[in-house]
Amino acid sequence: MWDRLGPVWNTLWAVDETWSAFVSPPWVGAWLSTFGEMTSAHGLVWWSGEQPVGVCFLTKRRMRRGPFPIEQLCLNGFGAAGVGCEHNRILVHPSYEARVCQGLLDYLLSQRGDEVSFDGISGTMFHQVRDRWPGRGWFGHASESPYVSLDHVRASDGGYLRLLSSNTRAQLRRSHRLLVEEFGPLALEVLEARDRAEQALATLVRLHESTWRRRGQSGAFGGDALRFHHKLFEKTFSEPSALRVDIMEVRFGDTVAGVLYNLVCQGHVQFYQSGVMRHEDNRVKPGLTCHALAIERYAEAGALTYDFLGGEPDAVRYKASMSNASQPLYWAQFPYPSFKMNLLARLRAVRSGVVRGSRTNNNRGRQTP
Repeated sequence: MWDRLGPVWNTLWAVDETWSAFVSPPWVGAWLSTFGEMTSAHGLVWWSGEQPVGVCFLTKRRMRRGPFPIEQLCLNGFGAAGVGCEHNRILVHPSYEARVCQGLLDYLLSQRGDEVSFDGISGTMFHQVRDRWPGRGWFGHASESPYVSLDHVRASDGGYLRLLSSNTRAQLRRSHRLLVEEFGPLALEVLEARDRAEQALATLVRLHESTWRRRGQSGAFGGDALRFHHKLFEKTFSEPSALRVDIMEVRFGDTVAGVLYNLVCQGHVQFYQSGVMRHEDNRVKPGLTCHALAIERYAEAGALTYDFLGGEPDAVRYKASMSNASQPLYWAQFPYPSFKMNLLARLRAVRSGVVRGSRTNNNRGRQTP
């Protein structure tokens, strides 16, 4: 499918002003080659004459909700377990945005199914869909995507730490000092060679999965997710592309304190996953330390933002404490009007006490230091 859709996607990526790694050509190409066939993916393209002006793709996902089978359409296919999507959108020529958004809604309303899922969309797109959708509204949740403006870091006399609260600043300084005292001097490296990056990814996966097993949950690299990431490496490490994958390894002495998996797109850094060491002393905070070091490094390199991303229904303390701005994203499901979906909405209302905005679990193994 990407063989046919890719040229259109590349054309519109060049004129759309988005910086979301999750709709960049390398990410979408890797996603479709991994999950496309199993999710019945199909592309939608809008044209003005012979010029493409909008593109997205949809996938079908089948599941059970209570006693009922459910067929769900997903925008840009990110219903796949473990591979999330944030800052999700249609790629569109700026002059045709209203027309293309209207066209997508018209197409979705013409389909037969049970519901449409929009993962990680902006407030603008969410309200456009909500205002037109028939039936009993939506369910899901809003989530803050906290980020650091790296211009503010560069403008700060004391660097990044001076932008933080005194408590967070003290925690980071103490953690750094304790790590140096126990293990040795800091070494931070972004691994540019693919073989070394893949070795560090294996370390990240091991640390990440260990953390989530202790919590009684699965992490983000099960099933076909790891195969997807290796395909993404193929696309981003083999030649220059719209997306750069940074595997950042943070060591103190010979000990790996943590590995960060960051997506860098048009100057914006999006923190995707991490694996961090476990330490018995709760004053040692390897995850927070790794993020602080990464933020300083990206600020020095001239990047624009460091985005912690969202997805969680509730605010995450460490993200809020380490950021200086945020924007809302929505994980929203819109049911088609039907007896089955109306009944499920009533059952959901009985359980939660609300019809709109009831929360769903969107845990994809996000690391919390």
